[in-house]
Amino acid sequence: MAARGRYGPEASADAFRGLYVTAEQAERSMRRPPGEPLCTQGDSHAAGSEPGWERIAARERGWSWLRTCYGLSEFELDVVLLALAPEVDPRYERLYGYLQDDVNRRLPTVGLVLDLLTVTARERLTARRHFGAEAPLLGRRVLRLVPDPHTEPAPVADRFLVLDEQIVDVLLDQGSLDRRLTAYCELLAPPPAPLADEALYRMVRDAWGRAPLRLYFQGPPGAAQRRTAEALAGALAVPVLAVDTEDILHDDAVLELIFREATLQGALLHLDDVESPCTPALADRLAAYAGVVTLAGSRPWAPTKSRPLGVLTVPCPPGEATRRRTTWRQALAAYGAEAAPADLDALRRAVPPRPHRSRTRCSPPAPPPDCTPRTIRRRPPARPCARSCSPPLAPRPGTS
Repeated sequence: MAARGRYGPEASADAFRGLYVTAEQAERSMRRPPGEPLCTQGDSHAAGSEPGWERIAARERGWSWLRTCYGLSEFELDVVLLALAPEVDPRYERLYGYLQDDVNRRLPTVGLVLDLLTVTARERLTARRHFGAEAPLLGRRVLRLVPDPHTEPAPVADRFLVLDEQIVDVLLDQGSLDRRLTAYCELLAPPPAPLADEALYRMVRDAWGRAPLRLYFQGPPGAAQRRTAEALAGALAVPVLAVDTEDILHDDAVLELIFREATLQGALLHLDDVESPCTPALADRLAAYAGVVTLAGSRPWAPTKSRPLGVLTVPCPPGEATRRRTTWRQALAAYGAEAAPADLDALRRAVPPRPHRSRTRCSPPAPPPDCTPRTIRRRPPARPCARSCSPPLAPRPGTS
């Protein structure tokens, strides 16, 4: 009814509505008080509507997270709901086109939201602060304002509201990995299993959901830092969000998505290839993150100059596979040859490791198969050799 009163009763029957403006429509528009919203009757907020935001947040995990994590007011939650509607039902696109007197405006604009959620010109002007660059909706990237390509430069009131994809998935209870992170991240669910390092497990268990904890797994490449993080997540019965940080340590926007994804998934966050000292962008995200994060790198951790992060170093020595791969690489290099990592792994698997031999004591040679245990006990033991495992030399001729 409000839209019919603003645009005239003939608007609904006009096939070219929104494509032109008649003199009568312009005169009707100028008769309206300046800045008057579309809805001027009754309270536009949801205080008397059912269900209210308290009830919605109590039943819906996504809305509860959004409200709590970003501290959104009821007005801001109403804005998010209006922006979400076309994602749920395409019929809202036609409704928004009708309400904005333009069939091409299928998404809500700032102006339409202010029309629907305010009742006076003063309230409308005051509500514009919710769309400032530092306000939670834009400053925390809950949504963004997209100008109409046909009317650039567009005033703020004519810009479309577009929700962040990650926020949409959470509100619609679709728990898959954010599509923008698939090039950098893996979301894994390790099987539950006890962790060999009981002290490390207890440290993380006690901090989980209670206090921030930052662990730095220091070791050479191939020291199983990621497998340690996965085993830790399996012991906690939570997923792990494993991140290859090679190209993103300076990208604050991507880092924000990654840390937010870990929170949404309730996952242990593991960052691979983090060289110390870390970048300012990563330091800021680590300082603001309230969960548990593990980092992997080869150099000793160096504290950042800007702020203390309280990172605890967990040494990760190289595993047997890494040592054997290094041995093959060095042996080939001695002959001027090189091998790809896949070829080194093939050599490591094809040639079994030699049994460990003590450097301080040589083992006696194995007895011949036809010797009985009695004969073996009566034979004098071989004299140990200090530097090699060769049998003792025979005496020279002419010596006693």
